[in-house]
Amino acid sequence: NPELLRNYAEKIIGELPSLAFPEYEKSVFEQAEILKSRGLNCLWTDNLYGIKLAESLNLPLCGGWGLNVLNSKAAAEYEALGLIGLTASFELSLHRIRKMKTRIPTGMIAYGHLPLMRMRACPVQSEKGCASCKGTSELTDRRGYRFPLLCTEKRYVTLLNSLPLYLADKDISRVDFHVYWFTRETPVQCQEILDAYREKKVPEVPRTCGLYFLK
Repeated sequence: NPELLRNYAEKIIGELPSLAFPEYEKSVFEQAEILKSRGLNCLWTDNLYGIKLAESLNLPLCGGWGLNVLNSKAAAEYEALGLIGLTASFELSLHRIRKMKTRIPTGMIAYGHLPLMRMRACPVQSEKGCASCKGTSELTDRRGYRFPLLCTEKRYVTLLNSLPLYLADKDISRVDFHVYWFTRETPVQCQEILDAYREKKVPEVPRTCGLYFLK
């Protein structure tokens, strides 16, 4: 949205695809280049390829949880590569995230249906391909839990956790920033979730706290 970029460019970060297969690398670069020409001034990556891409466009870069930042040494390496911010792996406990020593802002995922795996071969693809798919499929396990599938431009699919990570009623302070990872939520639901975090509401539906509070 060009108008959105013109009005809020300093507040917007462009999220690069988590996977960029060789045949799509040029397209990803060109799309990022167009966004830069329209005012975008920062990128976000969950994959190492994003570091080279951001360098080639001379754009600041923030790192997502896919970079597997598990300790201070890993954070220092990414800082040396030029990143201006990092997101700790959600496989860490909150205690360990707080103990990490970094010189650049390092945050955590505070909300979202966390990704369990990414697949190039979609598990629900029919014999006719993707033509009739709206990109909102689900898988159901033997206990009846439903796992959403998030399709990215018919290039790869992400299997999401059935339960959202929800920490509004938990103490998640003393971290540089929090990421709210919205995927299939509507704009109304996004606002309700943000309001719930401001009010520290206990969830009314099942949730997971991930690994953050394990010792």
